[in-house]
Amino acid sequence: MTTAHISQPLDLVISPCLPEELPAVCTLLATSFADIFGSMVQLNEQQLVALLIQTWSPYAFAADRLQVAARLNGQIVGVIGLQWSAGHSSTRSILPHLGSLIRLYGFWNMCRFAIGISALEHNPRLHEGYIEHLATAAEYRGRGIARSLLQWAQRYAAEQKWNQLTLHVSYNNVHASQLYKKIGFYHHSSHSSWIQQLFLQQPGWHYMAWIPESLSPTNR
Repeated sequence: MTTAHISQPLDLVISPCLPEELPAVCTLLATSFADIFGSMVQLNEQQLVALLIQTWSPYAFAADRLQVAARLNGQIVGVIGLQWSAGHSSTRSILPHLGSLIRLYGFWNMCRFAIGISALEHNPRLHEGYIEHLATAAEYRGRGIARSLLQWAQRYAAEQKWNQLTLHVSYNNVHASQLYKKIGFYHHSSHSSWIQQLFLQQPGWHYMAWIPESLSPTNR
């Protein structure tokens, strides 16, 4: 006789990341989005993590961003990145460091990386909170970590009095779309572009939004 294995709830600690945790966050992002990064650059995982640390880490703690980690026994097993409008364009640029990056990673790698990252950029509107990324360690997927991080973000959005919390999800990521709908996100619009298809190998994106309960039509 066999009994089905039932996963026990994880004892997660969710709180903003510390600067010293960014290498671990970059590693998680590199592995979780290996398909997208792999369409941009031809680098091994170690090189990709180093590239992310050099190009993304300086902006991770900007005035318009927040990185939040889910920890299990002190280990980061999930991360969510939030962005909002700070009254100016938050588009980041690698141009000041482009020469040194080309020497390290190659001209074409950096060209494709710069174009790909630009294609992923989203500048939130005033009072809009935006989920830049959501990643879970492969060995813990399906254990409720993504849901817990999203619910943390929803509470934070309500506290900040944002009108909405938004995100983009690939047409291909049906599982993630279903999760977002289960916790209250709705489909706002869809779009695709040849740049994203060429440099990210993604057919298109759904733009989804969640409105805090206090602002939903039924509570007005």
